[in-house]
Amino acid sequence: FTTSLNTLDDVQTGFTSGCDDYIKKPFELKELHLRVQNLLKRTFVHNKNELVNLGENLGFDMNQGLLFRDGKAVSMPKKQSRLLALLLKNQDKFLSREEIYSQIWDYDESPSELSLRVYIAELRKILGKERIVSASKLGYKYV
Repeated sequence: FTTSLNTLDDVQTGFTSGCDDYIKKPFELKELHLRVQNLLKRTFVHNKNELVNLGENLGFDMNQGLLFRDGKAVSMPKKQSRLLALLLKNQDKFLSREEIYSQIWDYDESPSELSLRVYIAELRKILGKERIVSASKLGYKYV
């Protein structure tokens, strides 16, 4: 977070809500640069060799966003790949449509309920119907 809220309670609220870092205004550009560099190093280190075994001779490379069946890449649209990665990162947790829209669609695009349903249907064909659960008020989750 970059914010003018600077009490200890504000910092605590930021971190408990999931932020990676909290910088109070005013700040020096050099400090911001150092913090961004540190976050990039952490992301790079944590993303090494993240091949998720999905069973049935399926694997998903979280770094490249590629799905593999029997060791061969399976072609899928970019948003569908991003959706699968998001569901895997949040396994067993419902993600609302709004959360999915904000993560999958770029800021200059309009989210599409129909497109989301198509991506979910295609993923269910590949992974199995039982792997992606939906609930009307809660959203979708990978189990």
